[in-house]
Amino acid sequence: MFLKDIVRKPRHAEHASPARSLALKAMYFSANGIAAPLFEKMLSVFVNQAFGIPMARGDLDFLEGRRLAVQFEDCGLRWAFTLRCHRLCVLPQHVLPEVTIRARPAEFMMLAMRRVDADTLFFQRRLAIDGDVAFGLTVKNFLDALDLDELPWLAKIVLHAGDRLLPDSQGISG
Repeated sequence: MFLKDIVRKPRHAEHASPARSLALKAMYFSANGIAAPLFEKMLSVFVNQAFGIPMARGDLDFLEGRRLAVQFEDCGLRWAFTLRCHRLCVLPQHVLPEVTIRARPAEFMMLAMRRVDADTLFFQRRLAIDGDVAFGLTVKNFLDALDLDELPWLAKIVLHAGDRLLPDSQGISG
């Protein structure tokens, strides 16, 4: 099997930069290859640091015992999360989520950088919520209310680096 057969081409392939394509392929192989357990551990540490303040306030209590997945359409990556004992946990790939939020990495980046709201992407069919839609809307409302100034410096660095690697996240294109 060739790399091109594993990593799906973006919907807007003409906008894909070589750096973006390489970053998505590296992310795919890190997350699904031999390094997958290490990648999942790093992801767990990262999300717990990134959402530490909201978790301490109880803002993520709605996720206790629930299963949320985030799926990146361009590269076939999906991670499921739950909250256990006030910590976000990355779930094994075989666990079925109650809700899956799907979009391309560029759309997720636009959401994270507050360039566009989730409703706009949803109605443009660039963001999808599969499964328990009410649960998905609770997640959306949490993210809409999240104060980006509360994010730790590492999360801000990752966001800005991702923003630079995804040039099509700079604005909405038709």
